[in-house]
Amino acid sequence: MKCNFSSINLQYLIQARDIAKKDAEHGAIILGMDKQLSEELAEISPQDLSMVARVKVPLIGPHQHTVWWKRFFRALDEGRTEEVQAIIMDFHYDN
Repeated sequence: MKCNFSSINLQYLIQARDIAKKDAEHGAIILGMDKQLSEELAEISPQDLSMVARVKVPLIGPHQHTVWWKRFFRALDEGRTEEVQAIIMDFHYDN
């Protein structure tokens, strides 16, 4: 089974770069990287960043722990909208 995440990878890195440009420290927390790497990402040109479209495998993965995902998927599957909203509101970034 072939997968192609190139478009998602590019969209993710464009968004990540925009966040890092505004605030490298905040970007580092959200992106799960150190501040120096966030600062480097902020300086990458759009043309250079577009080269990531060549990467077909996913470059990103879930940030939350398995327990969070199980709770989230269960609430979605059971149609518990209020629980889904509560889970989303409790979402946090680990650093």
